[in-house]
Amino acid sequence: MFKRVSLLLFSFLYVIMLKANDINRSFSLQWSKPVVEKITEEIQHTYIYFKGACLFTGDDYITPEFVETFTLTDGNVSAIVTIENAVWQSLSTQELNLIDKNLINEEININTKVTYTQKKPFLQVRFFPFRKKGSQFEKLLSFEIKVHITSLPISKTQKKRTYVTKSVLASGNFYKIAVTKTGIHKITFSDMQSLGINTNNLNINNISLFGNGGRMLPENSNLFVYDDLQEVSIQVVDSDNDGLFEEGDYILFYAVGVVGWEPSSDNYEHSLNIYSDYAYYFINVDASVGVKKRIKQKSEPSSNKTHEISSYEFYDVYEKDEVSPQEVGRIWFSDAFDAVTSYNYSMTLPELVSGANAKLRFCLASYSSSYANFKATINNSQAYTMTFQPYKEGYIQIGDFEFSPSGNTININVTYNKPTNNSVGWLDYIELFGECKLQYASNSQLSFRNKSGVGDGNIVEYVFNTKGNGISVWDVTDPINIVKINGRLSGNTFKFKCEASNLHEFVAFYGSSFYSVTPIGKIPNQNLHGINGVEFVIITHPDFLSYAQQLADFRKKNDAVSAVVVTTTQIYNEFNSGAQDISAIRNFIKMLYDKSTSVSPKNVLLFGKASFDFRNRTGTASNYIPNYQGKCPFQNNDCLSTDDFFVKLDDGEGNNNVGTLDAGIGRFPVRTSTQAQIIVQKTIDYASKKPLVSNNTNYISNFADWRNVISFCADDDADQQHFQNAEAQAMLVYNNFPEINIDKIYLDAFKKVSTSQGQRYPDATIALNQRITKGTLMLTYMGHGGDNGWAHERFLKRSDISGWNNKYNHPLFFAGSCSFGIYDKKNNQSPSEDIIFKTNGGGIGVISATRDSYGSTNQYFGEKIHQFAFEKVNYNYRTIGQIFSEAKNVSGSTEMFVLMGDPSLKLAYPEYNVITDSINGESIISNNDTVKALQFVTIKGRVVDNNYQTITDFNGYVFPSVFDKTSTITTLLNNPNSVQKTFLLQRNILFKGKSNVKNGQFQFSFLVPKDINYDYGYGKISYYAYSESVDANGYDTVYIGGINDTVINDNIGPEIKLYLNNENFVNGGITTPNPTLYAIIKDENGVNTVGTGIGHDIVAYLDDELDKSIVLNDFFEYDENSYKSGKISYLLSNLSDGKHTLTLRACDVLNNMNQANIAFTVVNDEKLHLEHVLNYPNPFTTQTSFYFEHNKPGIVKNISIQIFTVSGKLIKTIEFVESSNSLRVGPIPWNGKDDFGDVLAKGVYLYKLRVKTTDNKTAEKIEKLVIL
Repeated sequence: MFKRVSLLLFSFLYVIMLKANDINRSFSLQWSKPVVEKITEEIQHTYIYFKGACLFTGDDYITPEFVETFTLTDGNVSAIVTIENAVWQSLSTQELNLIDKNLINEEININTKVTYTQKKPFLQVRFFPFRKKGSQFEKLLSFEIKVHITSLPISKTQKKRTYVTKSVLASGNFYKIAVTKTGIHKITFSDMQSLGINTNNLNINNISLFGNGGRMLPENSNLFVYDDLQEVSIQVVDSDNDGLFEEGDYILFYAVGVVGWEPSSDNYEHSLNIYSDYAYYFINVDASVGVKKRIKQKSEPSSNKTHEISSYEFYDVYEKDEVSPQEVGRIWFSDAFDAVTSYNYSMTLPELVSGANAKLRFCLASYSSSYANFKATINNSQAYTMTFQPYKEGYIQIGDFEFSPSGNTININVTYNKPTNNSVGWLDYIELFGECKLQYASNSQLSFRNKSGVGDGNIVEYVFNTKGNGISVWDVTDPINIVKINGRLSGNTFKFKCEASNLHEFVAFYGSSFYSVTPIGKIPNQNLHGINGVEFVIITHPDFLSYAQQLADFRKKNDAVSAVVVTTTQIYNEFNSGAQDISAIRNFIKMLYDKSTSVSPKNVLLFGKASFDFRNRTGTASNYIPNYQGKCPFQNNDCLSTDDFFVKLDDGEGNNNVGTLDAGIGRFPVRTSTQAQIIVQKTIDYASKKPLVSNNTNYISNFADWRNVISFCADDDADQQHFQNAEAQAMLVYNNFPEINIDKIYLDAFKKVSTSQGQRYPDATIALNQRITKGTLMLTYMGHGGDNGWAHERFLKRSDISGWNNKYNHPLFFAGSCSFGIYDKKNNQSPSEDIIFKTNGGGIGVISATRDSYGSTNQYFGEKIHQFAFEKVNYNYRTIGQIFSEAKNVSGSTEMFVLMGDPSLKLAYPEYNVITDSINGESIISNNDTVKALQFVTIKGRVVDNNYQTITDFNGYVFPSVFDKTSTITTLLNNPNSVQKTFLLQRNILFKGKSNVKNGQFQFSFLVPKDINYDYGYGKISYYAYSESVDANGYDTVYIGGINDTVINDNIGPEIKLYLNNENFVNGGITTPNPTLYAIIKDENGVNTVGTGIGHDIVAYLDDELDKSIVLNDFFEYDENSYKSGKISYLLSNLSDGKHTLTLRACDVLNNMNQANIAFTVVNDEKLHLEHVLNYPNPFTTQTSFYFEHNKPGIVKNISIQIFTVSGKLIKTIEFVESSNSLRVGPIPWNGKDDFGDVLAKGVYLYKLRVKTTDNKTAEKIEKLVIL
């Protein structure tokens, strides 16, 4: 079994427009050392690789393949491709052992093919870059490709698919019925009434039936399919000949069920519909609908017979499809041979012709580390054995056994020889064949055919033994146009002649031997064929229709995008006769694509979860919209799970998922209305053109400088492959898109800690969670991953995702790891789904793998994702669907990646530009001065449009971040078998401020901290700006180094005011386990946030544990138009109950240090707690106010204060409604009067505070007050 992991690869770096002449192009392959991919603890792949290779996987080897694509002006061409000036190098012994030598010849075998992407022709060239030279094997280092193109005459047989403009379902009344079997079915009067059809005076001539049968649609888009529902021939039996359909009347029709058979070279092969257990047909009784097709008699040909046939080729199959060993793939098994190793089966074989043998075909599978075998015993005598070699992932074999049956009943025992405890076997199916006598079996239908008489010009006479029954024979070769055979009956022999240029299928029946139908009901009218000119297609399960429509309406209004929403039910009815099939969905999208002239689908969103269990065999499947599944039922690289298939729209694409993506494709894998509501609202909020803010200070606005940031994370494997993969992508962005600020969280740059649960990187996890909180436009991870998160050290866990609080700043995630996005398994929600369905946080989308992936190809894919994410096309950014699809088209081995998110969404790119005009009064163009430590700096700039003209009506804020030079970071070599690496990171911030922008212009000032890197080099000024409805970004470089000679007399550290949650907090107060550290810091010269000086960071720590300090440099933000004061908000999480202290330490820019401390008590937030209940002043004369603290911020609803005399008499009630999110309430004023307005007498009184929350929790507390 061989498979190309990636079947098409486009490299637009080398696109050439080919005409009818010779083209030369030079190439150099960048070979890496052998790649080791540890997929699981048991499975590891090692292979050789060159950058951009397409990986060709076999049973034992992974071999890199060169693939290049050239643009053509015309697709009707032939090409001659040669390789010249080749430079070769001998393979090392290790490399030689890693390739499949059967693929290598003395000369390179070049394969060429004309393909299409978005209706544009391309020439694809592919080959294995190896050769055998004598006894040596060599790899190709560099070469030239020479291409000669010759135009071909246009073939008259080439036909484009055509489409009706109006579906038959567009008008009239249609009623749906279901069938399972292939054969003649009967629709009774009772069936018609069950459907809700008005049978009063129903004219039999008004009845029509539509349907295309229940076989799977072809995946190859070049193969024939019916466009829209077809009317089928029927026979209406009018028992009393009164022309009305009444009790006792019925309809006969031939239905094609879900099992199909096709002739093969030696026999027949069956196919079972993997998507549906039912075929559907549609009844109509409107006089104006259809042509009322009836089954007509077919006359015999007048020519003499060339063949006489009195036998037929029988076939049958046993297949149940009930077992999926690893919940992957489209192949299901009937039985598992594990705890039970022997099963009995029984099949029936009609009477064979004299001397004929029967044949059994077994499809079996085994997973075993040792040799295993199956033994099949037929009728307790004849035996057949199938042997399986050891194989680590399981594989399938098919074998035939010819035998002589002893009767009509075939009893089969299949036993698996289980060599080890872990060995498992499976039966897929058993096929039974035989040449049987053409004779009628009582009370049944007989389907028959015979290939022996087929040939051009042949006339076959069939001789049928009726055994005394008055049979009828229908020719059902064309199931849409059934005809009745007009034969000759003589005694018990029925004969008829038929032309036999092609194989014909017949059904013989007698009396009441008909199959029944299952009424479904009336369906609404629809006309998907009438849709034209849409850019955004949303295909939704009916359960989520309202949410899909909400998103489509938003895109129409917000982005001026033409959008349409259709349900899977509508598509299945109109494009597959009512049955589920992924090709029906693809064919609908292809229709829109084929019909388009100027506006065609750019993005397709699938609104519903997929499942490997298409037909809900497990009873727990969430198969709302199916995806494409590979054929292999075992977890290996052949078992794809992808959505790419739906947008491979050019002619000839689709079979085995071959082709390129012609539109963006994404999915909302929702299972519930709650998930649908979350993801739609999140998507709409993300695209908001106005700033979104919250009372919760932990939430960063959607309009903030996280839009300038992308982040890269890397695992710590032994050879640092994941580090290098992430760093290659980061450097691509750094070198090509300098306006972007890059953060890097590479595990080997953090301290590894041994815990009782294993080795961990706690500081890296903190850094990741902090980055999510602060925001990042994109976040990429390269490394090991899976259903539990990232890395063996649990760098990212599901519990981390559930704790994220980034309500308005959602990143797009790219996870270059295995199986992080499995969305199609039973009872499973992947971490990728956790991310997109996280309320008040998470991501706006995730690009992740549903199966195993390769780190080397993930790197190349990631580079293309980042290139296309920030590269404009005609001055516009791509949508995330276009980024995803176009990156796939130019990358190899990416089929397993899916996009969870709205493909029509654009990332939150700032719309306009910010530029620097001057630094300290000198133009940025001519400024050659150096910015030094302790120098006072004033920078002026503007917000400009894409033509760099000042936007004079831009009034808002600019957020400048001034970075010191890049730092060189060295990894810690946590894995002793690894290699120490260095990388660059521009992370030391000299100043991060907020200034007004007025009429497009701004300025800001600051004192450069003492703690800069005194070496001279270029730092960076990064800008983000926003007004009411638009934003902008930009960057500039600034030369930094040295120190200013001016002496600044300042020996006092910054003033620090420290709180929890807000300024209402008092020292010693209570809080929840997840409070927000809130601090106000002021200093005449500014606050140090650089992070280079030892002990000069802004840090916070709990309970005097300085060694567990949290560095808060990145969380300090200056106040508006100030470099002297600012604030910090930082969420503390999972604090233990009880008393704690919190310390915050900070330095000014001259490194003078100060600190502040507070005490607090954490109260478990399950119950409502009241603390520090008091009134002030107390005692009082005419006025006092009540205060208290609680642990339920944001959900306290009603507050009641009742005042009593010491004898218990109620004299005053104060009602108060709390509207803030604070943990401290007050002041609640009182003037010392009772409910009647009278002044109370001097003395002691009691008061009872009663608090109620929105979730109906209550708490009370009684205190005393004194009136003087």
